[in-house]
Amino acid sequence: MSDLKDLVDSINLPKTILERADAFLRVLLGPATTEAGELVADRIRFRRFRNQVRMLQTAQELLDAAGLKAKEVPLRTLVPLVERAALEEHPDLQRMWATLLANASQASIGTALQSVCIAVLSNISPLEAKILTVVYSDYLEKEPKLLEEWRAKGRNRSTMPASFLFYRPMDLLRRAAIPEGDGEILLDNLQRLGILRLDTPQLEDGEIQAPDYMQLTELGLRVLKTCNEPPAARSSG
Repeated sequence: MSDLKDLVDSINLPKTILERADAFLRVLLGPATTEAGELVADRIRFRRFRNQVRMLQTAQELLDAAGLKAKEVPLRTLVPLVERAALEEHPDLQRMWATLLANASQASIGTALQSVCIAVLSNISPLEAKILTVVYSDYLEKEPKLLEEWRAKGRNRSTMPASFLFYRPMDLLRRAAIPEGDGEILLDNLQRLGILRLDTPQLEDGEIQAPDYMQLTELGLRVLKTCNEPPAARSSG
């Protein structure tokens, strides 16, 4: 590509939108110092803006599907959310960002949880997202069955505790189709973010035994719900 027109034509979005975005981002980012720098900066700006447009469009579609109107989102949430979502190009993570924004626009989650969700999405890769997809799919599958069993026994609960999901680390990586060498680092990161945790070590014959299982945390469950369930789909429990 030799000039800005080629860049505009290469992105499958209306030219007027891209030109307005370019003008806006030039003000925010400042001028490049060289001609080559300008070209690189243009490409980066357009990719970031394209990601933002896609995320905003998906969030709007989620609200439209639910028959909801967007409400004002505090700047302390909106600014880091939109800025960090601009760096994400993987469709699955883009949708998680959009779902988070849709929920934030309904004031259905507190600012503290919004900040946690932004931090988590900013610090996971598509591979870690695959692990979380396995975990959350299991939760959605197991929760209705367990709640039905509890109701039959007269136990009144509206949600399944996160700790009811536990995995041997290698089994979880296998289900997510992630190589063991890479997976250990990914699981460590999900623990660092507070999404997963190792089971409590056990004391046997006077010796502490290393835990064999990983569990979903309650914080992790709330993050997964907030970033995967659009407003209308969220349960009240």
